[in-house]
Amino acid sequence: MTRGWLAAADDDFGTTFEQLTALFDDDGRPRHRLLASLALGDLASAARRTGRTDDARVLAAPLLTEERWRSARQRLVDARAAVLLDADTSRRLERLTECGQDPAGEQWPLERALTYLDVADVARSERQPGAARDALLAATDIFEQLGARRFEDRVRRELRATGVRVEPKAADPVADLTDQQRQIVKMAAEGLTNREIGQAMFLSPRTVGSHLYRAFPKLGISSRAQLPAAVFSAGESAAP
Repeated sequence: MTRGWLAAADDDFGTTFEQLTALFDDDGRPRHRLLASLALGDLASAARRTGRTDDARVLAAPLLTEERWRSARQRLVDARAAVLLDADTSRRLERLTECGQDPAGEQWPLERALTYLDVADVARSERQPGAARDALLAATDIFEQLGARRFEDRVRRELRATGVRVEPKAADPVADLTDQQRQIVKMAAEGLTNREIGQAMFLSPRTVGSHLYRAFPKLGISSRAQLPAAVFSAGESAAP
């Protein structure tokens, strides 16, 4: 299972699919129910990216439809897998975004970040580059906090593909912020409320407030009213 995750971080989704299907017997029964259950989201993601959703659907269906108690983490995994494997693709981006916004993601940030990667992929396929960029920015801060460097590198590659320049940090206060904090403080400096920022970046207003609270000392300020001067004087530009 770990090899499957590492392969996904390197964009090797074929290997990810092979590694995770190895958790099931030839007849589709899981060899280890817990590991197979927790792998469903990543299996569905790899299947979608390699054109093997039909095969993954056969393996996942018994676990997804089984009447059983599910932990908060398992509910996140199952919801992600169900959307990715659903033959009905209507509202797919909206439904997947809702999975990423599930409050349980605060407790299981890795699952939330992996869901954001799928949101970005689906958004790109539906020609919504703005939604893809925002989902990637939401994911990158989580991977940074978790120390998941290989996934962080993957996100940065995908950000560059959306047209976002990823440059080395300069010697200014804004450069000390994570990519997500940078986006949040810029929106806040432009006058958006925490709720409006959260809706744009798939975060709760409380999480937005927490990011701003951690960003203030890095910017050398103590209040929201000081944000415009701190942000825009540090190289950012206000929205037209």
